[in-house]
Amino acid sequence: MIAVEGLLITCMGIFNPINATERLQRTPAHHAARVLTAWSVSSKLAQAILMVV
Repeated sequence: MIAVEGLLITCMGIFNPINATERLQRTPAHHAARVLTAWSVSSKLAQAILMVV
């Protein structure tokens, strides 16, 4: 179980920055702030919900 969780955390640490870079490169410059704000809010909301669950 600990190994699976460690592997999951490692994969998330690799995937998240790559996904963020790809997403921001495809986003028009004038929408970048909106994308980052929405991403931050949804990420924090998802973390809160998963902690409650």
